[in-house]
This record gives sequence, structure tokens and C-alpha cells, in this order.
Amino acid sequence: MKYIKIDINTTFSIFNNIYKYINLLFIHAKTVLRHRIGTKEAVWILLSLDLPASRQNCPNQDPMKKLYSAIAAILFCAALNAQTAAKTNEQPSNCYTKWEQKFEERGAEEVKDGVYDDIIITVRTGAEANCWTGKVEVKNGAITAMWRKLQDGTYEEYKPKLKFDVPIHIVNGISKSMLGADDELINVIFPKTLKPKKVGYSSAPEPPQD
Repeated sequence: MKYIKIDINTTFSIFNNIYKYINLLFIHAKTVLRHRIGTKEAVWILLSLDLPASRQNCPNQDPMKKLYSAIAAILFCAALNAQTAAKTNEQPSNCYTKWEQKFEERGAEEVKDGVYDDIIITVRTGAEANCWTGKVEVKNGAITAMWRKLQDGTYEEYKPKLKFDVPIHIVNGISKSMLGADDELINVIFPKTLKPKKVGYSSAPEPPQD
């Protein structure tokens, strides 16, 4: 009879990673349900988590494992958002979702590296959102610093406590969501990158009635 040698340390590490993964999935589920965010945004936040198989912990991780993690994340978020949609048929209407809808309709110009003092910083908690004008610095396609504008015209640096230290890239005029220490969602909107409204087609005349 052959015996299988089991490394106790390796076994413990595997179960510890599984526990960590499941625990973070529950945290993420709570965030998705609380903010009613869409599947794309939910997947982005999930892939930013400090998962056992994440790129933060395993930079040399096998590409197939990354693919499996991504597929699992998409399926998880799709199922979760399907349940959320069954509970509510309307997306919250606030200063963030209004801009998000406009960018989805029209698209946005590319945000190049530089300092922008005409941006909007949004913080979402549940269905509510606060929006402030501000300034950001963009380097290598990612936001590196943020400031909120005060009523006297000056700026105050904005450094929220974030759960995960990942690059804040910009896609279609809006930054990827940052997950704050209190589960708030933080985004930066670039209003001036919004493309102009497309001119509609001219309607054809109706045929004569006689």
C-alpha cells in the first residue's frame, strides 16, 4: 500500500488562502449590494482585492490561474447583480450616475498626463453620492494625487484611506472606483472629456394622404 506524504505547512497555507478568498468575497458582496454597482465595476473592485492568487501576492502567478480568477469573478458578480436587479428595477439617481450615463451615451476623449483643475470627485455610500469640484494629477495614465476645491478658490489635498493600493486608471472619462476604508466608493470624473452629442438623422417625410 502506498502512502501519500502530506506537508502540514502547505496544507495549512492552502486552507488559509481559501478562507481568505471566501472572506473577501463576502466583503465584496456586501459592497456590491450596498452600492448597487454594475457588473463591470464590481469585477474591477474584486480583481483589485488582495486575494491569495492576486498579482500583489503572486507576481509570477501562472497566467491560467489569473484567467480562472477573472472568470470566477465575472460569474460571481453577474449572479450577485442578477439578485440585486430582482430587488430593485431602478439605478440610484445621483451626481455620479448622471455623469456615468452621459459618458456611456457619448463616450470620452483620452485623458492625457498632466494636472486637471476642472474635475469632479465623487464619494458614494449606498444610493447617495457627494460630488465636489477639484484637481488631480495624472501620470502614466493613472491618478497620482487629488485635491478638493474650497469655497475661497484654494485647494486642499484629498487623501482618503483606501483598502487596496492599486493604480487608479481612467476609462471613458471616469476613474476606476476606489474602495475606501468605510466601504465608500470614490471616483474622479473628467467632464471636459465628454464627447459632444451626436447630430441626429433627419426624419423622412410621410407620404401624401390623397
